[in-house]
Amino acid sequence: MTDREMLKLCADAMDISVQLLSPETGFPSDDHYVIPAMCAGSNPTYDPLNDDAQAMALVKKFCIGIDPMAERSCGWMVTYYGDDDERIGVRLHNPNLNRAIVECVAKMQADRLE
Repeated sequence: MTDREMLKLCADAMDISVQLLSPETGFPSDDHYVIPAMCAGSNPTYDPLNDDAQAMALVKKFCIGIDPMAERSCGWMVTYYGDDDERIGVRLHNPNLNRAIVECVAKMQADRLE
């Protein structure tokens, strides 16, 4: 799954309408997902891969578990527990915490859409 596909799935999971626009020109582009309602704001780009607050909003909404990797020198394990507290198997390891969160939510969303 590409970064762009993961970001779109995360935006959908957060009920955020996004468009692929260039933040500089406002015209369609393959560069950035832009939140149309926030185009006048200070950070109109939706990018939880690089925006810690947006990544933590995903954690908060979906009650994602975050644990440091004990058996490795660095990295994170993120786990999504289902709505009824069942572990549903979405468990990812990555040295980049934001990427692990985004991958987890994207996988969860993709599984729900199937």
